[in-house]
Amino acid sequence: MPLLSDSTKRYIDVHKKDDVRQLALHTRSNSDIDLTLALQQIEGYQKALIKLPQWANTKGIIYPPLISMEQCSSEATAKYKAGLIPTGNNMADLTGGFGIDFSYLAPKFFKAHYIEEQANLCDLALHNFSILGLGNCVVHQNNAQDFLTNSTEIFDLIYVDPARRDANNRKTFLPTDCSPDLTLLQKTIKQKAKVIMVKYAPMLDITAAITAIKGVYEIHIISVNNECKELLLLISSVSDEHKATDPLIVCANIKQKGIDIFSFHTGDDKNIETNYSFPLKFIYEPNASIMKAGGFHSVANKTGTKLIQQNSHISTSDDFISDFPGRKFEKLFISSLNKKDLKDNLEGISKANITTRNFPMTTDMLRKRLKLKDGGDLYIFATTLIDHSHALIGCRQIFE
Repeated sequence: MPLLSDSTKRYIDVHKKDDVRQLALHTRSNSDIDLTLALQQIEGYQKALIKLPQWANTKGIIYPPLISMEQCSSEATAKYKAGLIPTGNNMADLTGGFGIDFSYLAPKFFKAHYIEEQANLCDLALHNFSILGLGNCVVHQNNAQDFLTNSTEIFDLIYVDPARRDANNRKTFLPTDCSPDLTLLQKTIKQKAKVIMVKYAPMLDITAAITAIKGVYEIHIISVNNECKELLLLISSVSDEHKATDPLIVCANIKQKGIDIFSFHTGDDKNIETNYSFPLKFIYEPNASIMKAGGFHSVANKTGTKLIQQNSHISTSDDFISDFPGRKFEKLFISSLNKKDLKDNLEGISKANITTRNFPMTTDMLRKRLKLKDGGDLYIFATTLIDHSHALIGCRQIFE
């Protein structure tokens, strides 16, 4: 791990809120200042202010290159993970990385093991964990397989965050394409852990994951401010056939004012008799986690709303449902795509927020046809109704 000289530390402190590109262009060469490292720290600090405010406000933290900052968990999602796990005796993070998730999980255990192959990340972890006051941590420079093979401990929790890029740096969407491959490692892990928590990217194929990885009893789909960020699997070392074939799906949307949680079983969702309707007074768009999970029938059933069509994934009601897990709107108009209807409903409107759901045109194609700029207070859902007609639903968003 590179050491920061006193001169470099002072430079970082003075310029930590300045534009990094301008600093790179205009800072004169100075042998007392490691400019490359200083700019990396300033860039990391600025990223942490938004993503990791607790770390950003802790003096002495050293940041990795920006790509690691972009790929690491946020403080919000790390805290969410820690909230799922009871206190225990010991845990192991098999893919330590920058150590964000580890730093929030570790305080819940008497002893916490951080495992990472890269020496520079291990050095960084040792430094930062000390700054954060995590005195129960043991850092191992090792790979997951060797650590598990050599360890004699049985862990209350093993956490894994597999790398999701292949040898050509392309993103992967199947568990078997990630590293480590949990489908190959799961037998060994289950012999060493009571509970396994695995983080994947939100694009992961959930059905493929349940099929390939045995013992999944909960799947958490985590969004932050309605942007899907992570997919989390909770796996038991003790097989439960029912839970393994129909795990609980937990859709979490972390907002500035709390967390929206909606849970369902995929088996239940398939067996629900859903009511359908043309758009009523209020329109609802499920949050990003539910959009990923696909529990639209369960949402409609539990909220007392109706779906406007089997594949449109939009709900509606005559009475306002304040606790609907997603965005809420008041319907202003419904328009067909014929010229007269469009003129009657859109005359005088120059911009709108357009979303297409189960519609034969892309958002860009429709925006071009309607000659509307992006933005404004009007929201338009272009979708298919229960009679299979295509329509535009004009709405005003309801903020609470």
